[in-house]
Amino acid sequence: VGAGAAADATETTVVPAVSEEFPPRPTPPMQSRRAAHAAPADPRMSPSRNPQGRAAGQHSAHAAQAGQVQRHRRAELDADDYDSYEDRPRKGLRIALIVVAVLSLGVAAAFAYQYFSPTILPTKNNVTVPDLRNQTKEDALAALEKLGLKTEVVNDASADVQEDHVVGTDPTANSTVKSGSTITVTVSSGRENTSVPDLSGKTTAEASAILKKKGLDLDPVVREGSSPKVERGKIMEQNPSAGTQVSKGSKVTITVSTGEATTRVPVVTGMQWSQAEGNLTSLGFEPVVEFVDGSEPDGTVISVDGEGTQMPAKSKINVKVSNGSLIQTPNLTNMTVDAAYSALQAAGWKGNRSQIVLGDPVKTGALVNGGRIAQQTPAAGSPVRKDGTVTVQLWEFDITAIGR
Repeated sequence: VGAGAAADATETTVVPAVSEEFPPRPTPPMQSRRAAHAAPADPRMSPSRNPQGRAAGQHSAHAAQAGQVQRHRRAELDADDYDSYEDRPRKGLRIALIVVAVLSLGVAAAFAYQYFSPTILPTKNNVTVPDLRNQTKEDALAALEKLGLKTEVVNDASADVQEDHVVGTDPTANSTVKSGSTITVTVSSGRENTSVPDLSGKTTAEASAILKKKGLDLDPVVREGSSPKVERGKIMEQNPSAGTQVSKGSKVTITVSTGEATTRVPVVTGMQWSQAEGNLTSLGFEPVVEFVDGSEPDGTVISVDGEGTQMPAKSKINVKVSNGSLIQTPNLTNMTVDAAYSALQAAGWKGNRSQIVLGDPVKTGALVNGGRIAQQTPAAGSPVRKDGTVTVQLWEFDITAIGR
């Protein structure tokens, strides 16, 4: 028992000495495993066969076991901090390969960006193309030359940009190019010209389609006018006229026929000829006057052909005008010849008394009617020339006519 206790005391004092003064080198996990599976010691050296070294062997075994336990603990604690000697080269190779791959990808991405990007990465030798649209050609070229760029001018028709002003550039505005690059500048030559087509005799819809094909527009304001030759609804006039050279996008104005124009013939009967003639001619009519015998005052219109109806413009209108040579015969019945003469003069008759002619007498049984006018020609109310003859028939008493 005393020897065992001494061995135990010795074991407890040796372990700290080994771990503190001579800290063992950390044993890699693989080496620890190999040590654990090492071959057993030579049996000839076993303590059982060497009584003298049994105590010393026991002490050494305890010490070795304590050291091995300590090393296992440290190996377990530092397993994450130390790599095995065999794994270190492999891990370094993997890291090197990863670094090389990342650098290669970076170089490839930079090359691809420069190759496929529409703009060049800005450097001190690169220039941004300015926006020159709607600037004059002179100003645009001067601006590009000031930036150290070369220029090439191309003229092109444009309906939106004024002549001699910039339509656009190639490369476009805000692009980045190398200093000294050539910029193509497209300059407007104005609108493209075209010939106005002939639209006469066409409908409005037909005219619009024809003009559209020529790059022209139909004026939405359509005028109307009469024409004796152009059918109603067809174009009779256009402006500009057919064959005129105009810019594309220009408007063409048309006038559509309403057919032959008609005008209402005014009512001028009873007017003096001078006034009636003015009314007719102001409406485009051509009056044809005929002076006829009439009881109306001299110069008075007594009839008009088509008065109050619609007639084509410039139509000839027949007009009859009284020459004032007639009067309306007054009623002379039961008057004496002298009284009849006075009545005729009062009506405007210009004849003398001898122009009152006595016709065959008319028999009467009334003694009081004798010598008075029984009948007259012209009849009362009928026209008679102012210097014409008036025939009268007087009553004559006849006893045989009494009671008839």
